[in-house]
Amino acid sequence: DAPDRSFARCSPAHMPCSGFEWWAESDSVNTRKSVIFISGAHYYILLKAMADAKFKPTDKSVERLIEEVPDENVRDDCHELVRIMKKITGADPVLWGGNIIGFGKYHYVYDSGHEGDASLAAFAVRRQNITVYVMLPEAERDALLKKLGKHKASKGCIYIRKLDDIDVNVLEKMIAKSVAFVKKKYPS
Repeated sequence: DAPDRSFARCSPAHMPCSGFEWWAESDSVNTRKSVIFISGAHYYILLKAMADAKFKPTDKSVERLIEEVPDENVRDDCHELVRIMKKITGADPVLWGGNIIGFGKYHYVYDSGHEGDASLAAFAVRRQNITVYVMLPEAERDALLKKLGKHKASKGCIYIRKLDDIDVNVLEKMIAKSVAFVKKKYPS
């Protein structure tokens, strides 16, 4: 069976996010369906088996997650991202949800009254890429993305196959600016 892929947009009246994505990844062992709501760096992962569980820090091991990545080069890139984000935030890595490695934490409240906690900086290890989450004003984000190198991007995500494909200094600058932007937008 081919993976089920359908995309839709959130209604701003219901969820203040830039969009939502539903996908299924199929292989010979299992099928996983998840929903990701993204609003800048605010993201919630709802696994089908835990539809009511919110995106939050866990006590699971970040190191174990990284060591389970089959590709040694991806593991090395994850260790480098941990070093970079720890240096920028001053916080130790924490596993949020299933596979998002976050650093630091802030509390947000939307005009709608919806509130929660999110990490200041984060990345996720995916099957096809590493996803780095950033929140920057659009013009600033676009200017830096032009200098980044080989990547794909959406409003709050940068998809990278490997760090060798990009200018890591530009990525560090984007992460640092994102952390500063979030701290200014949501002072705790």
